[in-house]
Amino acid sequence: MAFVCMGVPGVHAFDFVDSNSATLSGDIGAKTASLVFGLFLGVMLTASAYLFFIWVVMRDRGQVFLLCLLLCLCLYIASTNDLLMLQLGFQTPNMRALLTSYSLILSCLFSLSFTYYFLEVDVHAPQFRTPLVVFGLALSILLAYSLFDQSLVHFILPMLSALTVMVVMSTGVACLHAGVSGSFTHIIAFTFFLAGTLADPLHELGLISNASSSYNFTYVSFSMAALMFAIVIASQFAARQEEKERALATSNERFTLATRGANEGLFDWDMQSGEVFFSDQFRKIIGLRLENNVRSLKLWMRMVLPADRRIVREALRRFRHSPDANTINIEYRVISANRERRWLHSKVVAVRRPGTRRVMRLVGSTSDITARKQSEVALRASEARFRSITEAHPVPVMIISLRSNAVLYASPGAEQLFDLHNGAILNYYFDQFIVSTDTREQLWRAMMSGQAVNMMEVRLERSTGMPIDAALSARRINYQSEDAMVIGFYDLTERKRAEAQISRQQEALQQSEKMAALGGLLAGVAHELNNPLSVIVGQATLLSEDTQEPKITSRAEKIFKAADRCTRIVKSFLALARRKPPEHKAIDVNGIINSGLELLGYQMKTGNIQTTMTLAEHLPAIIGDSDQLTQVITNLVLNAAQAMEGWSGRREIKISTCIENGMVVIRVSDTGPGIPPDIRSRVFEPFFTTKSGKGGTGVGLSLCLNIVSAHGGQMQLEDTPGGGATFVMQLPIPAGHATAVAAGAEQDVVLPHGLRLLLVDDEIEIAQTLADLLEPEGHHVDIAVNGSIALDKLRKDTYDVIISDLRMPVLDGPGMYEVLRQELPRYVNRIIYVTGDTLSTHVQSFLAQYPVPLVEKPYRLNDVRQMIAQILQKNAEEGQA
Repeated sequence: MAFVCMGVPGVHAFDFVDSNSATLSGDIGAKTASLVFGLFLGVMLTASAYLFFIWVVMRDRGQVFLLCLLLCLCLYIASTNDLLMLQLGFQTPNMRALLTSYSLILSCLFSLSFTYYFLEVDVHAPQFRTPLVVFGLALSILLAYSLFDQSLVHFILPMLSALTVMVVMSTGVACLHAGVSGSFTHIIAFTFFLAGTLADPLHELGLISNASSSYNFTYVSFSMAALMFAIVIASQFAARQEEKERALATSNERFTLATRGANEGLFDWDMQSGEVFFSDQFRKIIGLRLENNVRSLKLWMRMVLPADRRIVREALRRFRHSPDANTINIEYRVISANRERRWLHSKVVAVRRPGTRRVMRLVGSTSDITARKQSEVALRASEARFRSITEAHPVPVMIISLRSNAVLYASPGAEQLFDLHNGAILNYYFDQFIVSTDTREQLWRAMMSGQAVNMMEVRLERSTGMPIDAALSARRINYQSEDAMVIGFYDLTERKRAEAQISRQQEALQQSEKMAALGGLLAGVAHELNNPLSVIVGQATLLSEDTQEPKITSRAEKIFKAADRCTRIVKSFLALARRKPPEHKAIDVNGIINSGLELLGYQMKTGNIQTTMTLAEHLPAIIGDSDQLTQVITNLVLNAAQAMEGWSGRREIKISTCIENGMVVIRVSDTGPGIPPDIRSRVFEPFFTTKSGKGGTGVGLSLCLNIVSAHGGQMQLEDTPGGGATFVMQLPIPAGHATAVAAGAEQDVVLPHGLRLLLVDDEIEIAQTLADLLEPEGHHVDIAVNGSIALDKLRKDTYDVIISDLRMPVLDGPGMYEVLRQELPRYVNRIIYVTGDTLSTHVQSFLAQYPVPLVEKPYRLNDVRQMIAQILQKNAEEGQA
């Protein structure tokens, strides 16, 4: 009996019949079908076996999928044979239907995978990658669904398998257009595969008359497909073998050409057989005709210098004692056949036996490096000369890579310049030392265009962040086979400092010239002020002496005090502006402080600055120049006032005097912002100023220090509690002058009665005022308005004393003095000069040449009396009437 199953592909349909009723023709047909089935199944299995053996050789992934494809087709064909299925245990229709579905689905899946790898779809037809993946997923889903519903699978599978094969064939067509090897055979094979999958649907549609014809069509199609696949793989195998042979031939050709053209000789020592191969280039390098045996190796070893022979043997011995040593590089010297000493370099590779790691062969290459060694020696000598020059050269030198911007070399001077020692500078890049990006780009552009850079001023930065003013010169060079630039640095710090100092000196000189011009102007102003002040002082004196009324006397006293104050101010200005040699006189320190503050009274008031003086009583006198010390006091007070400009705090200047450690000490302190700690040590440096841009020249405190030092004293800046600045002067008390300065009232001088006096002054009011003061004392006074008139009077009459102005029209005081020296020498020692101008060059030259008695305007009557008394006493002592 046999099973009858309708509607399942590949399963026969027949009824239960009695075997005895079978006809002879049916037996013959069954045998024929079995023979056909066995034939084509054998073809399929043979093709599969052939592909398996090819895969063993080639190990190609695509061949694995093709082999699986053929096996699945074999299962599909086997599922159509009743007898075979019964013998294999597939007795139920469902089991046979499941095998048929599974084998066809898997065949389609393996077809997709084989196509993907065989045709290299990602490279030659990437547009088909997505369709292949989509159909693969669809088949995988259908494979899982076949376990639950065979009827749906039977409906969908023929159509899906046909579409799958069509996608595979389309991919083959695209690869054929791309010229992919084997794509044409691939298309033919899958055409047969498509025909075989369509046989059963065609039978069900009635296009194939009976089932046996459908099965035979399937057998033939799948067998042809298998044969075509075998042809594809065979052609692929042959192509790859040819490709390998061509690659091997090419490689051998390249190796032969390389050994001929290269400077390296090759050797191969088989340590098992003792056979040694030497290339022609090796023999040429050694200079001997070496045979391919071990004796040639010994001959080669004897050519190695004894000093280097131990190095070579030690390197070869390392192969035997160190299993991990596979490659060695050695350099050694040999004596060639023509007795020349040459340097060789050998690279040896050990071929070891797997497992034991025993050395079987030594393969290597040898090259003549004599020229390179000579170049290295010459290069080292050149570098030694270069280093000796650059390291001894006072200019710091650097070599910078133009490719990486790294520091390749730095001389000791450069290390010192950037404060990086012991080679640490080689870890830096050049742009870490140049602050300005524009400067770096300008330098780089010049170097890349081949231009030389000379004395380019740059701002450098030390490793500590400290800036350096410098100049650099650079050239493009080749350093150790690298494109680079060599740079010489010139530290401009001292030059910049000198330039700044020169600039400040020029500014101070200009200021000095302005002060000199101002002094000349001040001389004229003082002269113009002193003349009317002399009249005011004299008339106030007359007014107080001629009246007995208290109100008039009081008013006269006020006029006198105001005029006297103006007199002191003008004289103080003149004293500061006067250029004269330093004097060495006893000085009342408290007096010069009062004089200095009197000059600055207006600045103190307008600046809302309170001045407080704590002056010690009975200070001893010091020896020095009162004008210079007054200048020191005024400078310190004026500096303190300027420091408090815009100061929001309390504004006060304190001046105190005392005796400490046998010295007179003067302290000038203020309550301003003070002096920052970082510049306190520099305040006395010449031309250093904290008032940059505000008219400061940096000369004042330096001059003060010089004046105090010239007086044998000291000057320093002290810390001030609560802020501000305190300057301290210490002036020595001379021996024998430890007594306090007398503060007694000035004594009036009494002159002899009835003196004949000649007053010479172009300002008639001044002369008349002095005459009005002297005549009530019983003196006879004549007046002349210039030197010429005075000489006429002196020639006619006799006078006891001449009181003359210096600056007058027609004939001035110095001109009159020259005439007196020549014509009337008896009057040379009887003349007193009065002037309000001691700054003009003409007057100073005259006073320097002739030390005549001088009274400065505005004067008081007692000043004139004292000078007349001195003249009379001097003449009396000299025995003159």
